Amino acid sequence: MSGYFKDLINQSLERTRESTLSILGLGDPGLRAHLAKQMSNRLGGEGCFLAPPVFEHTFGWEPGSITFKALEGELLSSEVISALANAPNENYRFDPNIKPYTHQLTAWRTLLAAKPQSAVITTGTGSGKTECFMIPILQDLVSEYQQTKRPLQGVRALFLYPLNALINSQRERLDAWTRPFDQNIRFCLYNGNTKESRASVRKEQKEAPNQILSREELREHPSPILMTNATMLEYMLVRQVDDPIIQKSREAQSLRWIVLDEAHTYIGSQAAELSLLLRRVVEAFGREASDIRFVATSATIADEKAEERLREYLAGLAGVPLHQVVVIGGQRQVPEIQFDGDDNGMSLTQLKSIEVGSTTAPKRFDALCKSRTAQLIRNTVVNSPKPVSLNDLIGSVGPLLVSKDAVEQQQELLEWLDLLTDTKPSDKQEPFLKLRAHLFQRMLHGLWSCVNPVCSAKSGDLKDWPFGQVYVQQRGKCDCGSPVYEAGFCDDCKTPHLTAEHAHPYLRQASPYVIDEFSLQEDDSDDSGISERAGSSLKGRAVIAPTPHEAFVSEDLDLDTAELGKLDAENSITISQADERDAICVNCGSAGKTAGGFLRKSYLGAPFYVSNAVPTVLEFCPDPSREDCDGASPESLPARGRKLITFTDSRQGTARMAVRMQQEAERSRLRGLARISHEGIKESG
Repeated sequence: MSGYFKDLINQSLERTRESTLSILGLGDPGLRAHLAKQMSNRLGGEGCFLAPPVFEHTFGWEPGSITFKALEGELLSSEVISALANAPNENYRFDPNIKPYTHQLTAWRTLLAAKPQSAVITTGTGSGKTECFMIPILQDLVSEYQQTKRPLQGVRALFLYPLNALINSQRERLDAWTRPFDQNIRFCLYNGNTKESRASVRKEQKEAPNQILSREELREHPSPILMTNATMLEYMLVRQVDDPIIQKSREAQSLRWIVLDEAHTYIGSQAAELSLLLRRVVEAFGREASDIRFVATSATIADEKAEERLREYLAGLAGVPLHQVVVIGGQRQVPEIQFDGDDNGMSLTQLKSIEVGSTTAPKRFDALCKSRTAQLIRNTVVNSPKPVSLNDLIGSVGPLLVSKDAVEQQQELLEWLDLLTDTKPSDKQEPFLKLRAHLFQRMLHGLWSCVNPVCSAKSGDLKDWPFGQVYVQQRGKCDCGSPVYEAGFCDDCKTPHLTAEHAHPYLRQASPYVIDEFSLQEDDSDDSGISERAGSSLKGRAVIAPTPHEAFVSEDLDLDTAELGKLDAENSITISQADERDAICVNCGSAGKTAGGFLRKSYLGAPFYVSNAVPTVLEFCPDPSREDCDGASPESLPARGRKLITFTDSRQGTARMAVRMQQEAERSRLRGLARISHEGIKESG
């Protein structure tokens, strides 16, 4: 019996904790032990690096009642069906006997209707969302070509993608589906990488007659399918050299499709800019918005008013009448299970002992059908309109769990989920529950400490720590009621100091450096990955020393109000503080090597944690086949040939993270080789 979700989460937590404590380089074993306890295993708890995971079921999408082949003549032409069924790339080949999903059929009928309609497609990942609009567009272009019998010139379908990576991801699909039509139906991926000269891509162009590979060719013979991004589209509207693309399309009155991929990413001012851009495009191409079929793909929104909000969103964005917009969402087909038995059936331990080691376990499946706990977990997940968090599941099934402690309940429920997803009645049937998990990682935005050395909440591990209780998350007050400030460590000797912000006559907590997760790991960071520049603005900052020093001023601090110099305070302590620009380490006298001062803060951002998460995630990926490894054995390849793709919303962050991930992979491999070599020496010695 595999422990997929439980093992993945627990290993992620343990490795994140170990790597964080290691990279912080803490010299005080008591502080290290205390922080290890603060970085708890209670998912979503204070100090834990993972939020409660969110689960959604992934049973197959509801199929329609008609085969793809049967659509011939009724909705699609024989040429389109043939092109898709015999696509040269088998990854994009349609089996004529499959039954398209219900939402795909709905989209095709909606978008191919005689009167233009626009659509928001909100189906989930793996639901054939791209086919919902790509096939109607292809059918529309093929129908026009069949009528004119001439190669189509002028933009008919304009695709707007927020990222070049998404544009490039469609190249293979478009090539596979338009290749049967040769030069008659062409496409172009127009971005910063598109070559200027026709001569520079002459050889490649000859091998790809259905694709336009140069800007020169695009301007002379605009392709009916144009994929680009908002920036390039803006350039196309204002650059004189690109004017032929628009003018030739305008003369043909050809533009009739605009596709907005990942439309939910356009919000606020970005959405307003896109809306204005679309209006300029429609006018430049000599069209009316109501004559264009706008298609927007969006993440699924679980909300009672989601459909109306999405209709209003696209109508406002594209400038089309609200009555012309429809929302198309998919439904998953959940296999029915006949539950029997009034009691709770077998215990978790008893269920796990049935047909151990086999995913296909009919006896265990039957036993789960008699379990009220299994039934309640399954029903909670599949009947929820949105993904369900682990804590929400505990709220539903908590009374049926054996454990009562919060951490133990989370672990027990993860065991249940592993059991349910690992049990099928037969090889050809779905498991008892089919799930996708979403994990959310917390970053480290500093260490925080109570300023009071005699703090009543101070952990026993912190006997050598000169201040009060230490926290791994920002908070305004300690459990003892005293102010909490951020801790920093001397670059040279690691002596701790606290940093605060002057707001005369008060000493306030300074904000941590969290503007951008990727800025927590600047280019000038050392091998530890902790940036020296993070939080380096010293203006108005104060350093609180652990012991009195001649460079620091002794002042009374009211622990209730954080007011300095209040002599009549009932609850106060004397602190030694100095302006951070003039402060030095009270232990070694270091003033720092950079403009950021001598203190290093404990900031670890997304690049560090993603780099640490990747090896763990790879461990839980399935082994590829020999075909996927070009005939090589998976055991002979790095990570057993497993592959993982990461995406970020920051271009600079992506570049930095890619470099660091490669560095960390090489370092990990070298550490492993060194460990093997060392163990070999020990054995031989």
